Amino acid sequence: MYNKSASSSAAIKDRYDYKTFARVRESEQVPKVYCTATDCPEFMKRLIDDTMIMEVIRRSAGEAGSLVTSSKDMPWIESIIISDQPKTKPER
Repeated sequence: MYNKSASSSAAIKDRYDYKTFARVRESEQVPKVYCTATDCPEFMKRLIDDTMIMEVIRRSAGEAGSLVTSSKDMPWIESIIISDQPKTKPER
């Protein structure tokens, strides 16, 4: 999951595992400021179904009772990367 407008989104898109395995998936539960990409929709569903994780993500985006008062403070989280792949493509 990454912020669509953050400078980190370019770095994430340059990761070989993102380009090779992940597919962008839309979810109504995730704030629109974020994009989700996964090769395992079942795993993403488990994250989305976790109310504590989603509360943190919503508050980061300034939703649902957040203490954020200015859009310049949002989002607090640029990206969340959970991968079983290395950052760089293996030689073999």
